[in-house]
Amino acid sequence: MVGAASGTVLIANRPNLILKMITGARDAFRAPQYGRESLLRYLRMLYEVFVFVQRAGISALENDVDTPQKSHIFARYPEFLHDRETREFICDSLRMLVIGATAPHELDQLMDLDIDVQRRGRHEPDLPGVIRMRVHILFGKGRMSDRDVSPNATKPWCR
Repeated sequence: MVGAASGTVLIANRPNLILKMITGARDAFRAPQYGRESLLRYLRMLYEVFVFVQRAGISALENDVDTPQKSHIFARYPEFLHDRETREFICDSLRMLVIGATAPHELDQLMDLDIDVQRRGRHEPDLPGVIRMRVHILFGKGRMSDRDVSPNATKPWCR
């Protein structure tokens, strides 16, 4: 029975999708990538970033976001600098604040949307729709609050 099911999966799916299934099954039995201590360090780092922005202004954060390796804030967190995925996620989100594409109170919505896009990219084999959605979010007109970001909303980027 297991052999027939495996054969069906192998025949019915593309190799890259089979590889994603194997990777997902392997990752289900691994320990979480981030522990309590590393999550607290990232929260502490974000606190320092936001305090810096309150004191110096949002424009002072531009160099730190563009080159995090040279940042005086991020330099205190080498784990963050080595974690490419998290570093790009945080810096991209903060960059949206710096360039004025989103308001500070909308940052959590932007980050939630970006996390959703990243998860879809990992789990869905069709990436062009996800890429179009991300481009629409980043370069679309208006603020996040002007758009309905609920999962049941009409998706103009998929037309």
